[in-house]
Amino acid sequence: MPGSGAHHNQQLRRKTQDERSGSEMDGGDSGCCNVVHRPQQEDVHGERTSHLRSSEMSVYTSHDKRAESPMSPCCSYLVTGGSGFIGGHLIADLLRDPGTARVVNLDLRPFPGAPDPRLKTVIADIRRPLAVDLPAGTGTCYHLAAVCREPGHRREEYFETNHQGTANVIDLCRRQGIGSIVFTSTIMVYAAGDRPCDESAEPQPDTAYGESKLLAEGELARWAAGGNRLRIVRPGVVFGPGDYGNFVRLHRALRRNLFCYVGRRTTVKGSVYVRDVVSCLRFMETAAARDTVYNCVFPGRYDIGQIVDAICAAEGWRRWVPVLPYRPMRWLAGVGPLLEKVQLRNGLHPRRIDKLYRSTDAVPQALARDGFAFRYDLRAAVAEWLAGGSPDRVHGEG
Repeated sequence: MPGSGAHHNQQLRRKTQDERSGSEMDGGDSGCCNVVHRPQQEDVHGERTSHLRSSEMSVYTSHDKRAESPMSPCCSYLVTGGSGFIGGHLIADLLRDPGTARVVNLDLRPFPGAPDPRLKTVIADIRRPLAVDLPAGTGTCYHLAAVCREPGHRREEYFETNHQGTANVIDLCRRQGIGSIVFTSTIMVYAAGDRPCDESAEPQPDTAYGESKLLAEGELARWAAGGNRLRIVRPGVVFGPGDYGNFVRLHRALRRNLFCYVGRRTTVKGSVYVRDVVSCLRFMETAAARDTVYNCVFPGRYDIGQIVDAICAAEGWRRWVPVLPYRPMRWLAGVGPLLEKVQLRNGLHPRRIDKLYRSTDAVPQALARDGFAFRYDLRAAVAEWLAGGSPDRVHGEG
């Protein structure tokens, strides 16, 4: 999307400046918006589908004894994608808040956590116009619904859900009088590379996922220009209880002694623990969140070698991990999609090799400036995540 990034950032900065000139209480509304999921796959509309059996629902209900999220003056929420990985943790956090009166979850699947009379899940597909009646007083929409796994989807699927789906969510908010949206975007709106990107960096997405999320940000910026409140959170790779994504695949490969570095072990991978993501999303409801765009990644800027070391330390493993050259590995991975066409599942794909070699190096400067404190560093987060048992076995992959 050449040339669009600078104009988009200028729009968001102007909106933030306008908000700062008004009352700080403008940031007090709270709400939630949900994701739509495809069973047994990365969600069609959610950040990731949760595969938890009833015995595993505790990942959303049990919690460490941390400071609770600030109670929001708005007590009814809309969440899109709330049955997914991040959404499940967010809804559990909202329901722990005694000030929450009602949560409406828009998703293709029921909520996998414990039932609660304040929670209503509406089966809906955000790729289609949304005809949903919300409780009076619903003040904020948490819009998490997305197609995010890559590789794994056709190019057009990212845009159908992430761009057009966001437009449909905006239309619903407009009709229902919701004036505040907290949106989960991605650090993939920045080009991959070794240059650290804070929120002032020009977006230059180089994947369909990143492009579709940037288009969604543009739709939301136009909605916000009408006097509405918008907060955009750009997470990195999110991991934690209930996940089955990149960190689970890495854990599985290390357990089986099948992992190798591609080209180097110093590739920076912007990542963040799911509990810190939820805390960040709730922080967006407060008047302290004075910016519009927030990168949400560990401040430590960890590389793949440090992530591997953290997993091995938590598991008590000793692993020698070789470094193999990038170009031959990428050529070899090109065979993977061909084998998939004849039903030979293998996990090889050139895009996965690129992700191991190319840095995604984001800096959470706006969160630091506004006073948000991450509760976890990499090692503490990985240790807590793995304390519940092998994540790849939990999801039937071990």
